[in-house]
Amino acid sequence: MNMKQRKLLVICATVLGLCAFSALAQVATTQFDPDKALLVEDPPPKNDAPQAVDEAVVQPAAPADELTPAPDLPLDEALASEVPSEIKTTKRRTLQDVGTPDYIETWTEPEEQHQAIIAQTVHRRREIDPAKLSNLTELSRVFGALHALRVSCVGQQDQTFRSKMATMLDMEAPSANYIRDPLIIAFNSGFASGGRGEQTCPRDNEAREANLARVGRNISLAMVKFYSPPILPAAVAAPPVAVNQPASKTK
Repeated sequence: MNMKQRKLLVICATVLGLCAFSALAQVATTQFDPDKALLVEDPPPKNDAPQAVDEAVVQPAAPADELTPAPDLPLDEALASEVPSEIKTTKRRTLQDVGTPDYIETWTEPEEQHQAIIAQTVHRRREIDPAKLSNLTELSRVFGALHALRVSCVGQQDQTFRSKMATMLDMEAPSANYIRDPLIIAFNSGFASGGRGEQTCPRDNEAREANLARVGRNISLAMVKFYSPPILPAAVAAPPVAVNQPASKTK
């Protein structure tokens, strides 16, 4: 290799080195932007002093598995085993229908402070005329028999007489079990005597229903006296009061 070739190689190597250095400098310049550089700030100082908590606002969260049943609803058999033992339940009589029991288990155990309030309401234990209770019992039995006959001939969707019975319970015994239970027992007895709605519709169903309706109407007419206001004796008319007339002047 002569001197010219060596000089040419040195010149080429120098040019290649300068080009490589220029490319690296350009890449470094485009990738680093001082205006966009991330600034890592120091974390704020920790405050170890206890913070005041407003107990009136912050409420403890209830456990997710805690049961909060609604009152007066029947217990689901699937959940009955999960009910806490300290929660008391009771069985309450109910109006029977096709395939339904005459008892339902309900959440009807009020707390002590609520029992005192209930005792002071208008639904507290009160006296009832024995004749009125007897009429209500017979009328309940008629409603039950009519319901069984109507279900056998029309279908379970017809709840006419069962609804009438429920309305009568709400009016006569909204919460008094000593009145409510005998009426429910009478309705269920009439419903059972009519076949519980599971028998074939009889051919004389219209005559039977008319006869039962007539019995119920007679009972209702006999009960009018318990709801009519008392008739007060007629007041004796007072004699008219004489009014002195001024004497006429004569000319």
